[in-house]
Amino acid sequence: MSNKSPKIFQFKIQLNDIKPLIWRRVQVLSTITFADFHDVIQNTMGWLDCHLHEFFIKNNTKVHRIGMIDEYDDCGAPTEDEMNVTLSTIFTEEQQKIVYVYDFGDDWQHEIILEKILDSDEKSYPRCVAGERACPP
Repeated sequence: MSNKSPKIFQFKIQLNDIKPLIWRRVQVLSTITFADFHDVIQNTMGWLDCHLHEFFIKNNTKVHRIGMIDEYDDCGAPTEDEMNVTLSTIFTEEQQKIVYVYDFGDDWQHEIILEKILDSDEKSYPRCVAGERACPP
């Protein structure tokens, strides 16, 4: 059994296509699931968590989707269950980017960048360490 402590991932989350820029810098444990990360994004950005969401990871020729499983969704690439995927399985190096979409009707797209991978410490996580402006209502 490994005694390896989880890393701390520092992300910059910014809402696309809005000027002036709306953004947050958050720190989370590398071991949280994408479902937990969704909660972090909702809380720090000020959204009300009343719409659908999905994470999109693009690499070279394919798109990897992570989100809530919908048994009736048969469009496009299959979605992987966000409750079963940890951040550390997708994010392996700094500067990796993904897209988080909230509210499929309004299509609020967020760019998420892994800025830093830090060693674990005694602080509580998740933490919002910086940011500017509020999201639309």
